[in-house]
Amino acid sequence: MISKEQVATEYQAIQNEICLALEAADGKARFEEEQWERE
Repeated sequence: MISKEQVATEYQAIQNEICLALEAADGKARFEEEQWERE
């Protein structure tokens, strides 16, 4: 079974990849990851 921490780590990696791709496509803006917590 996959742990909550493993899933969170994977989603954070995906978010980082998306931010990097947006920065490359935009050429100027800096996109940052947002920290999130499930309530």
